[in-house]
Amino acid sequence: MPSYRLILSVANLLGDVSPEQILPRSADALRKHVNVESFDLRITRGVPQLILRFTADDPVHARTASAQAHNEISSFIEVTRAQTLQRVHGRWEYI
Repeated sequence: MPSYRLILSVANLLGDVSPEQILPRSADALRKHVNVESFDLRITRGVPQLILRFTADDPVHARTASAQAHNEISSFIEVTRAQTLQRVHGRWEYI
């Protein structure tokens, strides 16, 4: 089964969410639609990014799951950029 990544650039926390809740809540939002393999936080050029790795049947399923999770995640963090990538021959490519 193909591997995908949802990368979300974070601007602000919304509501009463604590920083410790961001990763598990984001993974739970995506897990409703696909199998989440791993999740992590990285800082790229000073911008926090959530990295959610998951499997899906095909790129259409991956994009749909990413969009649904992004919609839910946007209720507790302000997302400035969302990207979905697929692992192809050892490289991550945008879909």
